[in-house]
Amino acid sequence: MLDRYARGDVLRSHYDFDNSAFLTTLRGAGFQVLDQSAANYQRTAHSLASTLNLDYLEAAGDAAGDAAGKRSSDWVILYQALEDYKVWRALKPLGYEFSHFGGWWTPTAFNRFADRNVNWKVTPTFQRFLWAHSLPGRLARAAGWRPMDDRRLQCERAKFKFDRLAELAAAESEKAKPKFVFAHFLMPHPPFVLTADGRCLSLAQARARSRRDNYIDQLRYTNNQLARVVKLIQAQSKGQAIIILQADEGPWPERFAGDEHTLGLDANPVQWTRLSASELREKMAIFNAIYLPDQKTAQGSPASALPAAMTPVNTFRLIFRRWF
Repeated sequence: MLDRYARGDVLRSHYDFDNSAFLTTLRGAGFQVLDQSAANYQRTAHSLASTLNLDYLEAAGDAAGDAAGKRSSDWVILYQALEDYKVWRALKPLGYEFSHFGGWWTPTAFNRFADRNVNWKVTPTFQRFLWAHSLPGRLARAAGWRPMDDRRLQCERAKFKFDRLAELAAAESEKAKPKFVFAHFLMPHPPFVLTADGRCLSLAQARARSRRDNYIDQLRYTNNQLARVVKLIQAQSKGQAIIILQADEGPWPERFAGDEHTLGLDANPVQWTRLSASELREKMAIFNAIYLPDQKTAQGSPASALPAAMTPVNTFRLIFRRWF
């Protein structure tokens, strides 16, 4: 799960960046790049809860009752759906080992149901906010105290997780249990902390660069790491692993982006119906690429091309129907 990774046409129109070289690499590796895909929801919690539970959130509201579901403003319902969800519950009885790679965002930092959790030096979101805006936190950062430097930790965490994911892929063997791996990378999501070649940016360095250059550098870094991991997964699985590279949302339109250098938290509430068509496209048009093994489905028919405009709520619906 690549957070806020924009679709190719949006990268061209809004960020003056041509991502076709990476997309061509994916297609050469057998991926179907869904170049008209859009998110079902505009925020991570809603989007991921829908994807991992194979349904729209309205269905969860119907099941819970209107008082606790459809009309609720309680995000805890969504956070629970991000941890105890249908995908892993469907795969565990089939013998799958469940690995969870978390991010700095608290709802996906760890999963108590996973057989393996991979993360590094995560600070709860509220504590990060408190440190960022308190005098002691500012003084500690100014003094160079590493445990208070969330930007440096985020840079190192991204590299740590990609390395562990590569190691997990390389260690795969024919005798190992089948694996379901969920990895949430807050990349190219802000804060902007990385250059394309993996160097950590200081706050002053990031602020001296344009928003476009900061975002595209993190996207390029993400592309490089994804190419490395995909190559390892396909080599060790002999092309039989299902691989999903998918964004949950696009970048925030610039006028709503907020502080993208220190914490990278969501912007204030937005009146979505008042956004321009261009702004909505930037937020909703997502990167979505899926590799499906070149084999017949469980029903005996060849796997067909995926719809270019398929949305994430249908990802696991399709996979479970065809392969399980």
